[in-house]
Amino acid sequence: MANLLPKLLQRSDYLAVENGIIILHPKNGDTITSSKWLKENFDQIATEILTLTRKQGYRFHRYSTGFYEAAKGSGGITLNFINQVTGTDSRISYNVDLRRARSTKAGKKGELLPKGRFIPPKGGSFVKLWRSSGLPIPKRISAFHDCMGKLKPIIFEGETTIKNGQLMLEKGTLKPMNISFDEILNSVLNESTASDKNPTRIRQEPDNYLTTT
Repeated sequence: MANLLPKLLQRSDYLAVENGIIILHPKNGDTITSSKWLKENFDQIATEILTLTRKQGYRFHRYSTGFYEAAKGSGGITLNFINQVTGTDSRISYNVDLRRARSTKAGKKGELLPKGRFIPPKGGSFVKLWRSSGLPIPKRISAFHDCMGKLKPIIFEGETTIKNGQLMLEKGTLKPMNISFDEILNSVLNESTASDKNPTRIRQEPDNYLTTT
């Protein structure tokens, strides 16, 4: 795998992870090209940032809904996250309602919602996680199923534990990650120094943006 991060820093005024989102400001001001390039190379850049800063970052992969065996009739949603560096799968579950809150043309109150749909408590842990991500709350509390893909570009951090043989993210610890520009830059400089390279090159490259992979 090519090492893109040093070259990217040479051509950028700013690179950081803010509230889980990679923020890039190219020196030449061409944000359209840089945004397209970053989208195409997101996985590699995210992996390199996390590897060099020695952090564990998690990306949302998919979700499922169902009823807890230990509490029959109690609905839940399980979110699957992938460790960006190791590829390890981890999960976290939240309480949600899987039945209709009121009668409508689509069905009667108390009937099961269609597969994949759910209604989280307005003040519950799932909604708190969503708000922490800076994402807007859907106009209808029952419409989260249409928005779950918006979690995918966000890098999360959190503590993990083993429960029933599965790697679980602990509630209350999962949140969008923040990594400052200085932390990324210093990590690259330290890596360059350890590899007997000249770290000052990060500051001396011309302002041409990296346009090819």
